[in-house]
Amino acid sequence: MQHSTPMLSEQREHGNVSDDTNQFSGWNSTLERPIIQEAKLKGEVVIPIRTLDSFNLQLDRKSVVKIDTEGNEVNVLEGATNSLKAHPQLVIETHSEPNIQACKNIMVENKYEIEEIWIPGQTYLIGR
Repeated sequence: MQHSTPMLSEQREHGNVSDDTNQFSGWNSTLERPIIQEAKLKGEVVIPIRTLDSFNLQLDRKSVVKIDTEGNEVNVLEGATNSLKAHPQLVIETHSEPNIQACKNIMVENKYEIEEIWIPGQTYLIGR
């Protein structure tokens, strides 16, 4: 299964809006597309979100990446296609069964051994 990597997402106060066609190259980029202008006019807060890959981190097997994004863990993994090739250790906090399974699927696709730690209300996936 191949995952698409969103290049730019804006989280709006009243839901999520994604646009896979535009690149977000840094925190100081100008993001004046119509949807952003509309959100600003409505007084909504627009938060640019970068993929993990966009940071060009120098990861290796000794690196540890902790992901705790309140239900968006799959999105983080999908935006880490190149980063996962370096096979850093992963610590992922998840809360729902569908999210847990989707994260596990991506981890298995990237040849991770998975340890699952359950604590009431949350599950940690450890990838090595």
